[in-house]
Amino acid sequence: MAKPIGDGFVLVDDGVLLDSQAPFVGVIVPEARARGFYWGDHGKTQGYFSPTVEQVLVVAKALRERSWTQYPGIGKRLHVYRYHVVGLVMDGRRVLFLNGFCDARGDWYRKTVSIDDGGDCYFQLSFDPSTNAELKLTVNGEG
Repeated sequence: MAKPIGDGFVLVDDGVLLDSQAPFVGVIVPEARARGFYWGDHGKTQGYFSPTVEQVLVVAKALRERSWTQYPGIGKRLHVYRYHVVGLVMDGRRVLFLNGFCDARGDWYRKTVSIDDGGDCYFQLSFDPSTNAELKLTVNGEG
């Protein structure tokens, strides 16, 4: 399900609860707001775009199918994470940047969630939906 929630943001909830798989609940950040939701290397970013629902569903599936053996805390809590999904153009490719966080509060779907430390409750993932490839995973450190 995708539902516009104003200001160009779109809430995506794939509703997957089959076979104990976690649902993906996230918000597509519109191109006009993307820069404020991405805190990576803006110098390497050639532009921004609004991801499609289809692209988000590709990464949602990949999250569920990924082996989380290195970060078992993330794998065990996938059902509680919420995501900001930002579209970036890097090296001519359209890449999705996900900010995953397990303690969504208030207006999480319209405001940046950025925490120092926090451990595996917070992670960032860069993903190429055209190749179904995870490009980079960063997990916050313990404080």
